[in-house]
Amino acid sequence: MKEQPDLQPDNTSGEQPADELLLKVAGLIGRLWRDGGLESRLLATPREVLVEAGLPLPEGVKVEVALDSENRRHLVLPPPGHPRRGVIEKVVEKLRRDSAAAEMTILEDRPDLIHFVLPAPPPNVDLTSLDEEQVIVLAARSSLGEAAAGRDAE
Repeated sequence: MKEQPDLQPDNTSGEQPADELLLKVAGLIGRLWRDGGLESRLLATPREVLVEAGLPLPEGVKVEVALDSENRRHLVLPPPGHPRRGVIEKVVEKLRRDSAAAEMTILEDRPDLIHFVLPAPPPNVDLTSLDEEQVIVLAARSSLGEAAAGRDAE
């Protein structure tokens, strides 16, 4: 019987695993959707809000916030030289071709600048009627770029 490879990410760098980061980002997005005051704080002091949410930010890196809407999407490219840059550029181009409904703005991270995109809440969903876990599921789908419209939170 063949031994199964270890599919867990190597975490010797001290970075948080991707799934842990996704949960933190999704939880923050859910709170931002429900709390206009927190969104105002994010726009005024993005670094502070992201750090409070447990997101690791390198010292000296500036954070800019972009707000998605029903008609505008922001896509973020990693800095030049990033190992996944080429793959992400291809995905972005495909999304640009396939998405006639929303205007797309491409943002590019740099070593001294990162972007945090706040997706628009799903249309026709009363977030106040959902529990925290359901909102996090919707936020995770939105942060991954999946259309949450038409899907119920599980």
